[in-house]
Amino acid sequence: MKLNPAALHQRKLYDGAANLLYHARGKAPAFLRISYRKDRNPAMIESELHYMSYLAEHGFSCPIPLSSSKGNLLEVYRMDEHELCASLLSELKGKHMYEMSFRLPHGMALDDFWRHCGKTLGTMHELSRRYLAAYKVTRFTWLDRHQQSLAWLFLEHPEYRQLINAVVEDIRQIPQSSGSYGICHNDFNVGNFLLDYDCGSEGLKTLDFDDCGFNYYMYDLACFWEMCTGWAINLADRPDWPSFMHRCFSTMLEEYHHHFCPDFDPQQLLPRFLKAAHIENILEPLRELHYSDKALIPDKEIMYHLYCLQHELDYMGLYSEIFNPNKPFTLA
Repeated sequence: MKLNPAALHQRKLYDGAANLLYHARGKAPAFLRISYRKDRNPAMIESELHYMSYLAEHGFSCPIPLSSSKGNLLEVYRMDEHELCASLLSELKGKHMYEMSFRLPHGMALDDFWRHCGKTLGTMHELSRRYLAAYKVTRFTWLDRHQQSLAWLFLEHPEYRQLINAVVEDIRQIPQSSGSYGICHNDFNVGNFLLDYDCGSEGLKTLDFDDCGFNYYMYDLACFWEMCTGWAINLADRPDWPSFMHRCFSTMLEEYHHHFCPDFDPQQLLPRFLKAAHIENILEPLRELHYSDKALIPDKEIMYHLYCLQHELDYMGLYSEIFNPNKPFTLA
């Protein structure tokens, strides 16, 4: 596919986004993605694109990587000391929920949405299991990535390093099998999927596979739980939050099990992997600062997650007095 530079329009992204994104208008609307972060080399990005192609070929709703005029999924350019990795992805029809004030498409109940999430995650994990059986994959390992970050994080706060390392080591002890461990999305949230508001019966269209890598499938399920806290805060009274969250997670799991047969008990592992969600919320923002050559100063959100780990607050502190629904996951 050839692009006309005049037809490219840069898309505004959230702070900390790891790519530049350009909307390419034409007969086949697409997005040109420019990756530039130092921790995402061409081999890893090419592997990500191959995985997405596999998912799309097997009916999973995600952007389809498109070949360049040279027949490559990835083109690498050098500008001064920078290495720019360019890829082209098909455009999907739909909108982010935040664009629609978090309302659901007409005719889609909240339970239906949770089931769509279960189908999406179950289908993706089953395809991941098959994918790993057929291909050699070059992607990062979630556990190693976080442990490596500790080499340059919190050098003046060994107590924080010890907290994070304890979570990583606890999860590392969990047995790995084809039914529990594989390629995960690792960032499943409302910012990374689309819904078709013209046809509410359609499911989720999953985006942003930058962070996909080797991890326990349970981590994606914990991301779903974290995502649903927003509905609990806004739709239920505080005493009802635990029952609300149990209902959403159980409804999602019922559908998840129709599409994937895991070798683990999600309800039993949830508290451990919500601690893993804590360290993701701690380390990823600091990595963004690190690769932007900015000072590694923890903000109030990072301090909230550290506080929960320090005080062994389960379920991300949602059910404790420290949680402020007006400023969720933020330390006062």
